[in-house]
Amino acid sequence: MTATYTLEDWHQLHPWPTRLGDGKRIEFLWRFTSAASPEEVWRVLSDTSRLNRALGGPEMRFEERGGQLFGQARSGGVRHRWRELPWSWVAGEWLECVRVYDRGFPRVMQSVHRIDPGDDGGAVVHVGFAFLPRGVVGAAAIRLGFPSLEKG
Repeated sequence: MTATYTLEDWHQLHPWPTRLGDGKRIEFLWRFTSAASPEEVWRVLSDTSRLNRALGGPEMRFEERGGQLFGQARSGGVRHRWRELPWSWVAGEWLECVRVYDRGFPRVMQSVHRIDPGDDGGAVVHVGFAFLPRGVVGAAAIRLGFPSLEKG
């Protein structure tokens, strides 16, 4: 049977990192199907730099300092700056990125890309984003400005 996750299912599979803050989160969860095999989809999704460029995301710059990775980008006319935590993944199945922001609309962002086999040999892809916003302005900006992955 083809996987379809509710937010409750998603929270069980990929819990929010509460050590980084708790509060009202803004969450997005999309489901896509692909005729490509899960292995082929993994090759595309796991090359996140290339994928972000292809999706038209803002240019990101990274710098390693003291063994930690820091990034910055301009989005919505605002400079965002964050510390990128070490990624988690199970090759061929899912990957998770968590960023802790010291500047920008969110305070914390979690993104998860999950691939499951489809009924027809293809793949089912779920993409989830969760944000702990920085105040009401940050929350409004995330809700209004976060790009939909469903646009064609």
